[in-house]
Amino acid sequence: MEDMLSASLALRDIADTLEREDISADHSAHAETLQRLLGDVDVEPLELEVTDIASLATTESEHAEAAQEAALTADRGYAVLLAEIAACRSAHVETLQNHD
Repeated sequence: MEDMLSASLALRDIADTLEREDISADHSAHAETLQRLLGDVDVEPLELEVTDIASLATTESEHAEAAQEAALTADRGYAVLLAEIAACRSAHVETLQNHD
């Protein structure tokens, strides 16, 4: 679960940098929820090499797959949250690929 939090923090920061507040807000909400569930843990954002919208879409896709896999193996209490994170990241991919 800490890896999901780390990814959410990184994706939030990248979306902020690329001025995609809509996507940043989703990742921020996920990070806040994961932080509440994990309690007092110190997690740093992943270091990701993302410099533009296209690379953000690719990274979102990779992390959507990771969240989907995590949802399939998670305890029942976390599975729904992880599936929602996977779905949201997949929606980001669609949004970013159709970005003008």
